[in-house]
Amino acid sequence: MKSAFTKIIFLYLPVLILLIACKEELIVSLSANKIITKFSFSGLTPAVNATIDEANKKITAVVPATADITQLTPTIIVSEGARVTPSSGKAQDFSKEVAYTVTAEDGSTTTYKVLINRTKLTGKDILSFSFNDLSPVVTATIDPVTKTITATVPATADLSKLKVTTTFSERASIVPASGTILDFSKPVSFTVTAEDGTTQVYTANIQQQIVTTIKDNKTVFISNINGDAYAINAETGELKWKVSIGSGTSNSPILDNGVVYFSDRYVLYALDAETGKQKWQFKDDINSIGSTPLIANGLIYVGVATKMVALDVLTGKKKWEFATDYYIDASPCIENGTLLVGTSSFPFSGSGLHTGSLYALDAITGAKKWMFDVKTPVTNNPCVVNGIVYVCGRSLIATSYIYAINVNTGVSIWEQNKYTAIASPTVLNNGLYFSGQEYYVLNTNDCSLKFKYNNTKFSISYSSTSSPMIYDGLIYVGASDRNLYAFSATDGKIAWELQTGDYISSSPCVANGVVYVGGQDGKLYAVDSKTGKIIWSVETSYEIQSSPCVMDKKGKAYHTGESGFVN
Repeated sequence: MKSAFTKIIFLYLPVLILLIACKEELIVSLSANKIITKFSFSGLTPAVNATIDEANKKITAVVPATADITQLTPTIIVSEGARVTPSSGKAQDFSKEVAYTVTAEDGSTTTYKVLINRTKLTGKDILSFSFNDLSPVVTATIDPVTKTITATVPATADLSKLKVTTTFSERASIVPASGTILDFSKPVSFTVTAEDGTTQVYTANIQQQIVTTIKDNKTVFISNINGDAYAINAETGELKWKVSIGSGTSNSPILDNGVVYFSDRYVLYALDAETGKQKWQFKDDINSIGSTPLIANGLIYVGVATKMVALDVLTGKKKWEFATDYYIDASPCIENGTLLVGTSSFPFSGSGLHTGSLYALDAITGAKKWMFDVKTPVTNNPCVVNGIVYVCGRSLIATSYIYAINVNTGVSIWEQNKYTAIASPTVLNNGLYFSGQEYYVLNTNDCSLKFKYNNTKFSISYSSTSSPMIYDGLIYVGASDRNLYAFSATDGKIAWELQTGDYISSSPCVANGVVYVGGQDGKLYAVDSKTGKIIWSVETSYEIQSSPCVMDKKGKAYHTGESGFVN
């Protein structure tokens, strides 16, 4: 028995020794490594790799400002055989310190503290500015270039106690705060502070609507580039009638003896001013209508491509036509039986050398009296006063040639080309007023410069063709900076300015103390001529490039006249 047991011992002894050796080897090989070797955010663009301070067990990273640090998902690589808690790929809120524990194979642990920061946002813009307590809500216009805020609130609103609601750039702050009740009877400054500490100041100019009723004016007529003709109550801004006249143009309506005349690109319409009902129409099947018509001597004169046409004002029947050298884009003017017609080579010359002409025709027969060669195209309406016609040729690449010409003889009294003229000129006393990149006034006697108004904001530019209008000692003109300006006619000092929603190509018309003007924002504005405050505005949905005309309660017609005065 003992021999058998001994045999068993000797038989299994090597196995036992081998098992004990393996167990000792297993215990010895368990790793104590518990290091985070990489901590990154691969889901960000670009990916962000954190900095690992192994000595202090700290991990830090800076992620983009747009990253949501409350929901960041890290990718974590640790020592072989170790594990980390929280695990890799699990989203965490890193707006506060997060602890990560690494457990080695042998069960030992170490803890890392992870601190994530964001770059600071630089946005410091006011995004919206409104008075939500008013009914209806008034939303202001924010100019991102000049950092100005403008709005017109109802006449019943108390400017000294208006609660403003603002929104602004993400993570920025604003002073005064949104929801504050402020005194807007004077300009108010708002300071927006970005997350990075930089600041931007905005200035809010809030005005009230005029409470005074327009007592004398009855109807204002306007058209937009969509081909919509409007008759609007001049007192209230309410729509009286609307007629589609086909394709729209920048030609302005004119009013005479209870009939209003509109034109699209090919058709001239005579409409009843009260109802909008058509009386007659004139159509040229081939050529387009390029100019606003003129009425005199029982005739209506209109430029049709390269010919001037005279129609019977009652029937629309053609009385005569006169062929010109170039395209008629400017409206004619008349003086003592002489019709003055400007032409332009713009649509026809591809050489880059653009010229124009001025024709003097017999207003009754259409016979040519004389022709004057103008060195730049006449796209601006001529202006005639006291037997002298003033022509400002327009150039897209250089200064304009400006002339004073004797109406009877066609002989130039003076000429010069020191300035750029964008819109039609106006004459008051011995001053020739016209607008270009600046606002100029020349002496009509010798073409010397009387004064100019140079405002960094004020610019007509080639996109705006608003012509100046004179009324009660002020010059009214629209500009490409979206403002309607009123200047002193004596020294050019600004009386007031009104910001609209887009630049103004329409020439203003003034009737009984009210300025009517259309904007590229599609609105027709009625503005107090002395203060510049909006009385009312009407939305037409499409750009207005034409100029309005007005009929008062006595039937008198007002439109921009041949010399820039109300006619």
